[in-house]
Amino acid sequence: MKKNKIHYLCFYAEMNSDYTFFPSAIPKIEYLVEVLKLDFSVQVVSCVKLSKLGFKKSRRKVVDDKEAHLYFSTFNSRFSFINKLEILLRWFQIIYYVFFKIKKGEKLLIYHSLFYYKIFNALIWFIKVDTILQVEELYHAVTPGLLHLEADENRYVLKFRKLLLVSDLLESKFKNFNNRTIVCYGDYRSLDFSPFKKHTSPVIENVNVVYAGVIESSRNAVFFALEVIKLLPNNYFLNIAGFGNNEDVKKLLSEINIINQGKERVKYLGYLTGSEYSNLLLKCDIGLSCHQYRDDELISADNSFPSKIIVYLKHRLVIVSNKINCVINSEVGQHITFFNSTPRDASDAILNVEINENLDSVISGLDYKFKKEFVVFLNQRYNDKC
Repeated sequence: MKKNKIHYLCFYAEMNSDYTFFPSAIPKIEYLVEVLKLDFSVQVVSCVKLSKLGFKKSRRKVVDDKEAHLYFSTFNSRFSFINKLEILLRWFQIIYYVFFKIKKGEKLLIYHSLFYYKIFNALIWFIKVDTILQVEELYHAVTPGLLHLEADENRYVLKFRKLLLVSDLLESKFKNFNNRTIVCYGDYRSLDFSPFKKHTSPVIENVNVVYAGVIESSRNAVFFALEVIKLLPNNYFLNIAGFGNNEDVKKLLSEINIINQGKERVKYLGYLTGSEYSNLLLKCDIGLSCHQYRDDELISADNSFPSKIIVYLKHRLVIVSNKINCVINSEVGQHITFFNSTPRDASDAILNVEINENLDSVISGLDYKFKKEFVVFLNQRYNDKC
């Protein structure tokens, strides 16, 4: 492996593995590893938990001479008090690894998580290597009931030497760091479009709209999308891909059946990953981002970034989105059509977009800029942590 080495502490697992993980986080982790390999050897240190009953021993997988993956030992039990011991086991492995496996001069990139928040909050001052915190969201803002953690979480974030942030709004929040921050919205890897052909004619017979995301009643996005499609002409079709609990999916299917009584205009394709997911998006024209936030939930939208925005752009989709500050104030905001709040606003926006707009350079530009700046950012030297 290369001399320059960085350890990436996160929750990575391969699709269809027997670990518990968040599929939406995996593409960006893989992208960051790809970028890191331009100048470092990368050890991905995964803290994932076993999803099935039993025990899984720590294992290391070598991908190539620049990349290896370490999975900590983990187990899962039907008894809650035993699972609490499993948490302690993973905590112990994290502490041991950070203090005894990372050598002087190497770097540590940590994916911000409440799972080991207390560990690093207490021990960060004793870590002697260059540390970078990757912040995809601030949990006090996005998790109900955790607003009381705001001051503590902000202080914790500022203990780190450098910050890899998911939005420009978060960067402005921690602006005292100046050039110790860098922004990455998501996975900027390019796709092979050769098997697919997008519309080239200004006259399009059918228009395919896609909503990809969580199926839930709380933020109501998928049900908002159903209201939008009702207001569009009959040559507009809605494709839905995502996961949710049984009750919400059952409600969704019931409403789809009502809409499709005259003509099938809505399809629910379930939870798609990999090539199946890409194939769906590449066959569509417009990507809809429409999570609904109450006034008291807007803080959540301002402290994260919707991953589907970058996914849509990568697949050459024209994006129609509700007005969220983190997107409006991003580098991709100028390439997105925004609507105010109602299904009628969204349907009007969809009817007025330019479907043939060439968006290829948007993602490639972000990729080029990030790769160029990230290596410089990582190699900057600081004598203190704040």
